[in-house]
Amino acid sequence: MTLDKEALRHAVAVFYDTLSGDGNQKDKMDWADKMFDFTARFDELAHVRSLVFRAVHANPQQPQLFNKAFHLAEKYGRKTEMNFVQHNRSLYFMEWKQFDSAMFYILSYRDMARGDGDGEGYRNITNTLGDIYYHAGLYDQAEDIYSELLLQYEQEGVWDHYRPYVLMNNLGQIALKEHNYPLAAQWFTRSLEMARLHLTVSYKNNTMAYTMLKLAQTALDAGEVQKAEQWLLLVDSIPKRLIHTDVQAECQFLRGRLFLFRNQPESALQVLTGGLSLDSLQNKGGRFIPDVYRLVSQVYQQLGNYPMALAASQHYVQLTDSMKAREHLVRSMVILADRNHQQSQEELKETKWQVQLLWIIVFVVLSVLIIVSVFARKLYKAKLELVRKALKYQEDTSTRKDLSVRKTEPITDESDEDNDLQSPEELISRLTEVMVAKKLYLNTGLSILDVARELSTNRTYLSKAINNHLKTNFPGFVNDYRIKEAISLILSGYATDHTIEALASSSGFANRNVFSAAFKKNTGVVPSFFIANYHRWDHQTASFVDEE
Repeated sequence: MTLDKEALRHAVAVFYDTLSGDGNQKDKMDWADKMFDFTARFDELAHVRSLVFRAVHANPQQPQLFNKAFHLAEKYGRKTEMNFVQHNRSLYFMEWKQFDSAMFYILSYRDMARGDGDGEGYRNITNTLGDIYYHAGLYDQAEDIYSELLLQYEQEGVWDHYRPYVLMNNLGQIALKEHNYPLAAQWFTRSLEMARLHLTVSYKNNTMAYTMLKLAQTALDAGEVQKAEQWLLLVDSIPKRLIHTDVQAECQFLRGRLFLFRNQPESALQVLTGGLSLDSLQNKGGRFIPDVYRLVSQVYQQLGNYPMALAASQHYVQLTDSMKAREHLVRSMVILADRNHQQSQEELKETKWQVQLLWIIVFVVLSVLIIVSVFARKLYKAKLELVRKALKYQEDTSTRKDLSVRKTEPITDESDEDNDLQSPEELISRLTEVMVAKKLYLNTGLSILDVARELSTNRTYLSKAINNHLKTNFPGFVNDYRIKEAISLILSGYATDHTIEALASSSGFANRNVFSAAFKKNTGVVPSFFIANYHRWDHQTASFVDEE
């Protein structure tokens, strides 16, 4: 039977979790090397765990493998594995007191993964960030993170998990650091009550015992000796096999404090020297080592053994000075990393805004270009339609001209008085005949007086007839003929070998500007557009060639 990929990855994770507790370094790495080769051959995502384990446990350690592990997880888009790598990388740098590096990876990935709802992996990272702030003495920042995480568990109703109780106890610890004993008692009490009601896991008793010790410590710090003793008695009621050794050691420490409060230095010394091993505490990370030496010094002082009291006091001072110096260094490194991160985030936001602004500008420009293109296309089609109408009008006019023009007798000079007897209709008819027959409009200097003389009539009478019956003025009337002449010339190919100035002159216009204005007024398009497009008109299809 073979495991599927997900089952294999889970088995590998369990293997490494189990292997981490093995105290024999050689055996541990022998087994780890075998698994490393196996995962490298069979599954890259399972190999992520192998890379992380080797990065942390190899001798010498190989932190560069974190990058390889992260890229593998990123390759498959696996947020859980990516969180796992970043969390362990941050813990690695925290262990080696490289808090600036730890902060770099924690902050950058927290921002990248924020809002993904990535479960415990993301919460591990956020919790680790809170721990960094806590160890740096930046309690406000740590409290904000712990409170935010705890709120998530409250909203989800998740209480059968170790983290909500760690968070509540951490918040209680911060309150103790700030000497806010009522608030500390509230947090520890709530943690204990929720654990008693909801926890079903194997570490329930250890969690409850530790929280009871925190309540005992709070009571002792507040001077409530009897209440502290009650909490210690409750811890004694839990079988020792269910309580971790570090919690048992802290219980002995608090018991020693209780004896000292009651002026029982002999009992306190017996507890401290009999049931509490300072060497073992050193291996537990020194969670309360300085306070142990201070307590030992106080006990020997009450017993009158001043040399021993002085020696313990010196140990206490050395440790606390070292821890304070380290805390100051950590705080400085964390603050610097925080500021650098904030600066980089602001620069990133500025860059993102600039990119967004650029895209907005590109979008606006493209939109304008599209709109302009659409309107230009519509305008172009509209102009083509005007060309078509002009061509159609030219054809209709030519047909009507052939039917209506008749040969006229030479016009004799008549007095204005006789001519005034003509009706306006007769005058207009004679006017159109003369304009077509003699092409008077080709005279660039033609005036209404010239035409009136040609028709042996009064210029005023002629002007009124044009205005009333043709609904135009004399220049408009003449220009209409000139435009028709220009179009005829264009259709004959004249514009191919001649300039627009020449076309204007040959059509009776004084200059190009007057011609262009009149042409556009009559046809709706300028001469150059008409010249460029008239030949595309196909009479058979009644459309422009190549028209989309």
